[in-house]
Amino acid sequence: MLTVNNGLIAIVVICLALALSGCGQGGNTSGSSEPVTNGSVSDGETIFASRCAACHSIGSDTRYGPGMAGLFAPDNERRLPNGEPITEDSVSSWILSGGEGETGVMPPQNLNNRQLADVIAYLKTLTIP
Repeated sequence: MLTVNNGLIAIVVICLALALSGCGQGGNTSGSSEPVTNGSVSDGETIFASRCAACHSIGSDTRYGPGMAGLFAPDNERRLPNGEPITEDSVSSWILSGGEGETGVMPPQNLNNRQLADVIAYLKTLTIP
């Protein structure tokens, strides 16, 4: 008999709702995961708050997904769930394509290159206290 963990269902439903909330807001029109350089930190903070914060904290604590503090720190030894090292390109690709991680499923995010650059710029400001 197959049993389903209600917590896992809740995670999937929340992440799906977040992914769907971004539909129609301008996709990645270049067909590339390369971010535009010089993203806006303040715009990235706004995007993060509305699209990412339900699953990711700006600290080091884990919610449905890992905390983002120190993600781009030079001494960060973390890797993405797909095994890739943390770089602007790999994080951009992960955000756009999503995937399965240790704590749940990251839905693909429908961000255009400008929004992606803004989120990356913001994530780079999050340091470990």
